[in-house]
Amino acid sequence: MYPFNNIQQVQSFLLCAAIATAYGCADQQTPWERIIKSGQLRFATVESPATCYPTASGYAGFECDLARRFAHELGVDLTLILARNPSAAMAMVKRDQADIGGADLASRMADTDLEYSPAFYQPDSRQVTFYKHLYPHLHVAFHPAGTKPVSWMYRHDDVLANRLAVFIRDQAESGELARLLEQYFGHMRTFDANTASTFLAMEKERLPLYEDLFRETAHRYSMDWTLLAAMSYQESHWHPDARSPTGVRGLMMLTQDTAAELGIDDRIDPPQSVDGGARYYHALLEKIPPRITDPDRTWFALAAYNIGFQHLEDARILTQELGGNPDRWRDVRKYLPLLDDDKWHVRTEYGKARGGEAVRYVGNIRLYEDLLRWTYPGLEKKEFVQPDMGEWLALGPVNLQAM
Repeated sequence: MYPFNNIQQVQSFLLCAAIATAYGCADQQTPWERIIKSGQLRFATVESPATCYPTASGYAGFECDLARRFAHELGVDLTLILARNPSAAMAMVKRDQADIGGADLASRMADTDLEYSPAFYQPDSRQVTFYKHLYPHLHVAFHPAGTKPVSWMYRHDDVLANRLAVFIRDQAESGELARLLEQYFGHMRTFDANTASTFLAMEKERLPLYEDLFRETAHRYSMDWTLLAAMSYQESHWHPDARSPTGVRGLMMLTQDTAAELGIDDRIDPPQSVDGGARYYHALLEKIPPRITDPDRTWFALAAYNIGFQHLEDARILTQELGGNPDRWRDVRKYLPLLDDDKWHVRTEYGKARGGEAVRYVGNIRLYEDLLRWTYPGLEKKEFVQPDMGEWLALGPVNLQAM
């Protein structure tokens, strides 16, 4: 991931853009010529879970990452422009204040003055329901009809059109597009509106009791506190005295053996439980081969937390034997349920396990972390639009080649 380290208000650019709009450009550059001569790709989109959002390490999101990749492919810097709404983003492209418009503009509001890239994915109804349910106050970057293909728009330019088409084709053929889709939308398969409603209610009622504990513990183990909180909710719904039929207990539902190994003598004591769960997760993360990078690394560690590291390794071996990539979660996820199949688990070293449950476990935690990121008032959120900035704020430029 290429994080945005420099955030600046480019007011001089706004002035130049206004002058160019009013009087026209002297040299009448094509969009492609402007990108190459300036060394800058201006990408306009909106803030939403499906496009671009702030994180502790910079800006993330499906469109953010795809735009970064395109700028990197061209050898130019990326300036990310966050508009107030899709209409403003589209207007920026038409006025030459942006080179490309995202935010699913092509399917939301077709415009004959603009061209459209090949579609690069099509959201399913589960994704649309997820965002509508959670963020009714946001300009969600999905068409209300729900399933129209997503593409980017730009002013007419044959060279830019060709480069975009080749880039999208290459991303699809290399599997990188599928990897990005899995990273940002793969967990939507487990979405259930009732589950989300219950989570949001518990977020208000119980999370404030343990927020400081999650933050402090996560900091000690270099974790994102929202991940630790999401794990705890999946385990116990934030009930410190939770108990399962198998005997696991506490906020992080530790077994007696794991608690003894970690030196924990009271599993229902919140500080001990959360510290133990974080330490155990960190130990599992360290066992994942270094060649596996995030986000797959995190998802593998979560699966191991649920099913055990040995069973995860069995699933990775099965994945490789069946032609999948054992270092990619989206491949291993397909074969984990075989650990519960009598035909397959006899071929593994560590035997039968609830692999399908581990898949659901990881998907649920990803959903809960998304919910926390976007709905919890205790999270610091960056104000994108500031006084006198007009319709938009530009982030960057960032030299992606040097990062």
